Amino acid sequence: MALESQFQNVHLIGSGGISSIYQVNSSVVVKVPSSDEFARQQFRNEIENYKTFTRHTACAFIVQCFYLTDDAIFLENMKDQCLAFRIQYNYTYDREKWVVIQVDKLEPLHLRLAWMDGITQAIAFLESLNLAHGDLRPENILLHGNKIKVTDFDHTAPFGTQFWACTAPWGRELKDEEIDYDIPGWADGVLGTRSEQFALGSIYYYLNYGMEVYGDKTLTDNRRDRGIALMELLKNMQFPVLDCDPMIDELIHKCWYNQFTTIANLAEATKALFDKRCSGEDKEALEEGIDVQVAADGYEATKAFCQKLQEDGLVDYIRSRQSC
Repeated sequence: MALESQFQNVHLIGSGGISSIYQVNSSVVVKVPSSDEFARQQFRNEIENYKTFTRHTACAFIVQCFYLTDDAIFLENMKDQCLAFRIQYNYTYDREKWVVIQVDKLEPLHLRLAWMDGITQAIAFLESLNLAHGDLRPENILLHGNKIKVTDFDHTAPFGTQFWACTAPWGRELKDEEIDYDIPGWADGVLGTRSEQFALGSIYYYLNYGMEVYGDKTLTDNRRDRGIALMELLKNMQFPVLDCDPMIDELIHKCWYNQFTTIANLAEATKALFDKRCSGEDKEALEEGIDVQVAADGYEATKAFCQKLQEDGLVDYIRSRQSC
C-alpha cells in the first residue's frame, strides 16, 4: 500500500514485445523489460548501448538516458507521439484493403528537411561508435512538439553483425547474387552502411510522400500477402517512381541504391539540403522548439531523482502491477 501511494501517478504509456514504458512525471519515463529471456537479453543489449553512448559527447537527436539499472532505463519523456502516428494523421486509409486512399497533407518542407537531418545525424553518431541501429523505422522515432529523436536501441549492434532485417520497407532482403555466404547474415546481410541508409531512404520517402513505400498500392489480391509482395519488390530493386522534389528524390534514390560510402557523408548531404532550402525564419522557428539536452546541472538532479525512485522500489511496484 505504501508503494501504491508513493507511485500512484506512475502509469503505462506504451508496450511492446521487449519492454513497457511508464510515465513517471512530465520529464521522465522508465522502461522495464518483459519477463521472458529473449526480452531480457535484448534489454541488456540496450543497456550496454546506452552505457556506450554516455562515454561520448551526447547526440542531440538521441533520446537522453538519465539512469540505468539491470531492470530499468530512465529516459527523457518525449511527450508527443512517434513519427508513425504523426504521419498517419495526414492521410486517409482504407482498412479493408490496407492501402492509403489519399495523402491529405504533408508536413511543412522545413520540418521534413529538419527531421531528415536530425534522424540522419543520430544514425551518423551511432556509426561513429561502429554501431548500427538495426531497427530504424517510424515507430522508433519520437516527437516532442516538432523536436525529433531516435529511440529503441535493443537491436543496435556493431557493424558486421548479423542483420535480421526490419519489416519492409525499412529493411530489404538481398538477392541471391548479393549474398556473401562466407559471412553471417544470410539473406538479410549484415548491419552496416547499406542496411542503415536503406532504412533512411525509406523514412525520407515516408516523410516526403506522406505514406510508406507502395502505401497506395494493393500489390496482391489477398491483402494478407501484401507484406510478402512488398518484400519481393524491394528485394528485386523495384521501387516506386520518385516525382516529389528532385533534390530529396536524389537522396532517396542514393540511399536505396547504397551510394553513400558512410552515414556521415549522408548526414553532410541532409545538412546541406536543409541549409539550402530553409529560410532564416524557418531555422529560427525550429531552434525555438529544440530543447537539445538537459543541461548538466539539471541532468545530475534528474539522475539523482531517478536513482531515488529505484531505491524506493519503483521497479518492484511496476512488476507487482504487471502481475495483477
